[in-house]
Amino acid sequence: MTPLVGEWLEAAMWGVVWLAGLCWAGRWVLLRRVELLHHPLNGLVLLAVVVIAIRYGFTEVESAARPGLLRALSAGLLFFIVLQNHDHRGRLPVLMAVMTLSSLILLVVAGWRWWASANLEPNLWRTLVIAPTEKPAAEEVAGVLMLTASLLAAHFFFSRWPPWARVIAIVLIVLVLGAFVLLRSVGVWLGTVAAATLLAHYLMKRRTTRVRWVVTGAVVWVALVAAAIWFLPPVETVQPQPVQSAVWRDAAKTVRGHMWNGVGGGMFEWRYPQVRELMRDAVPLRNDYLELFIAYGASGTAAVLLLIVGVWRAANQIVIARATRYSADTPSNRYAFPIGTMAALAATIVMSALESPFQTPALLLWWAVVGAETLLCAVHPHGLPGSVTEEPGGRQIVWLQGMAKWVGVGFLLVALGFAGWLWRQTTPAQISLAIAKAQHRALAWDEAENWYQRAALFDPGNFRVALALGDFYAALAAWRPGEQNQHLESALRWYAQATQLNPYLADAHAQMGRLYDLRAGPELARKHLNRALELDPRNARYHTLLGQHFARWGDLESARHHYREALESDPSNSTASVELAELIRVDAPKKSAVEENQSAPTR
Repeated sequence: MTPLVGEWLEAAMWGVVWLAGLCWAGRWVLLRRVELLHHPLNGLVLLAVVVIAIRYGFTEVESAARPGLLRALSAGLLFFIVLQNHDHRGRLPVLMAVMTLSSLILLVVAGWRWWASANLEPNLWRTLVIAPTEKPAAEEVAGVLMLTASLLAAHFFFSRWPPWARVIAIVLIVLVLGAFVLLRSVGVWLGTVAAATLLAHYLMKRRTTRVRWVVTGAVVWVALVAAAIWFLPPVETVQPQPVQSAVWRDAAKTVRGHMWNGVGGGMFEWRYPQVRELMRDAVPLRNDYLELFIAYGASGTAAVLLLIVGVWRAANQIVIARATRYSADTPSNRYAFPIGTMAALAATIVMSALESPFQTPALLLWWAVVGAETLLCAVHPHGLPGSVTEEPGGRQIVWLQGMAKWVGVGFLLVALGFAGWLWRQTTPAQISLAIAKAQHRALAWDEAENWYQRAALFDPGNFRVALALGDFYAALAAWRPGEQNQHLESALRWYAQATQLNPYLADAHAQMGRLYDLRAGPELARKHLNRALELDPRNARYHTLLGQHFARWGDLESARHHYREALESDPSNSTASVELAELIRVDAPKKSAVEENQSAPTR
């Protein structure tokens, strides 16, 4: 999967949700009386979305917070749409088939990349899935696979599936568990144990021998994990593995003074460099709870935790109600689904403490569908959906007509309009930017420039687009020396716009300092390089650039200082090491001459 494909898939997901919501609003307009299925989770979902929307309104960098709000709003709309289609009882098998097929495609693609590689290292799953997308996709894939595998396992043990469907389920579960072994993530392993423990708990309540399947599978899987730890070589990730506790400690400093509402969605990666003690990358943070707290503070964290508790409580109530009415020994798809939901939720709760499965929208949207579908598994007392006003499991059917109906339509249209505006601002620019970068890598300069400019027209407030345009014109200036001055001016203009849109964008200041240095502007170069270092004091590259700047303009003492600071932050920085060694070599004869003159006898 290339970055461009990923952008198109995200755009398609958001577009489908928006169109479904628009169709649902149109349906409400045409009906005289609207049937609304209400559940306490509706309020919790709405609360979480509203908290994120309010924080978005006060964010420092709008384009950084926009994707988070778009994902939350899309997930909320999808949850609402799925929940209202409660008369479609045949949808559950279709949902399981779609989830199974999606997970199988993920596994096949990853396996094909693994087989096509000549270097079959144990970290290949992570490397091949992350590197092409430039996103924390390993955690996303693990989260989606965990959700699917938990639901399949629950259906294998508790549903009325035919034997051929159970065979497909067990094969996919084995493949997923094998992938988890190769992923070698402690968070994923512990999440798997949590899901298996919950499934075993419900199996023990049944008078069946299928518990032996769980015991046998658990023993085999634990043996494979032990073999992976013992025999496979250490995992080599794309970047050095951070000292996680130190990274979390530094990350927590970013929220000081913002304990209630956080620093804003998408702002962590820009605020973190100012407070870090280690020269380590913290994105993804590998702790969704901490990242949620940093972004949205205590209010957002409380809203999301309430939602998690609400999903668990609703699923548990449905399981108890169905077991009471039909007996826990009676196979039932609508009994298996909420058990699978709780197993997946237990696994995700554990995984989120050690990984970052919610960094991309796929898992959040899947959870919106699964959460709504779980509520639809509630018992119908008279065998027909909607036959009574209030049903076990906390559901309640409300009829809207007259003014109440039009208020509901208006609220839905406002939400859809806001989501559409977010989608229009974000998605075309993302796709154009992805195409532009692909053309840039192919050295198709004119085509790349056209796509970069389109991205800027689609989203003029996006600092990432402005930064990419600055990088493009800086590269173009080196590629076309005859037009160098013109392109350098364009690069500096776009870098300046990027710093206006995001005042924490240290890279733009560093690039401006480098370009001003080349254009014989030492004062402006020093100003921007110092600003970059203020925003990221531990950045070895910025120290190296300042060292080169001072060396170029004759201040060798300051140059040596910054080279040493760069090596202290990153001992593997070869540029700083070579430059410092050269300065020491040049200074050695001078020092020897001075010492010789001082030691010479005076007349």
